Amino acid sequence: TTPHVLSSAASDVYKRQILIKVDELAPLIEQGPEKGNFTIVDARPGKLFIEGHIPGAISIYDAQFEKNLDKLPNNKDNLLVFYCGGPT
Repeated sequence: TTPHVLSSAASDVYKRQILIKVDELAPLIEQGPEKGNFTIVDARPGKLFIEGHIPGAISIYDAQFEKNLDKLPNNKDNLLVFYCGGPT
């Protein structure tokens, strides 16, 4: 496996990451992305996204992340919530 190399900006963001639990995410989902100021990103392969995903999530497969940066919101103040299927 090739390690991910982060730019200095991405590294700063990585350092600010937090983990939230499902019960903390549920109220955000109820508000909706516009009111809650968030975007949910499903980082699993597209096939798994099609089989089922969190309502309102967008699909950006981890291995193709840099090719899909245009899918992320322009507003950098919005919360980005990423989820995946766990370690493989």
